[in-house]
Amino acid sequence: MTRTIIDLFAGLGGFSIAAHANGCEPIVQVEKEPFLLAGLKQVWPNAKHHDDARTFDATPYRGTIWAVLGGPPCQDASRAGKQAGSKGMRWLWPSVS
Repeated sequence: MTRTIIDLFAGLGGFSIAAHANGCEPIVQVEKEPFLLAGLKQVWPNAKHHDDARTFDATPYRGTIWAVLGGPPCQDASRAGKQAGSKGMRWLWPSVS
């Protein structure tokens, strides 16, 4: 059985690369930045690609995914940042659940 993953906030594909190196296959990648999304599409042409974690619906993949990976932006939660919390523009933590 192939272990399949969803990569949220995929960026350059770091989690997808690490997962692939360990026998997993990214079948969905979600990334907002158009430049990064274009690169993901080139490297992972067989994966489905979405451009917004806030509107991505993982329901169709229920029961077929081995893991969901991702690193939501942490600037609003970081003590090093402006600490805007849930009022910040990058507060995407609820999109992960």
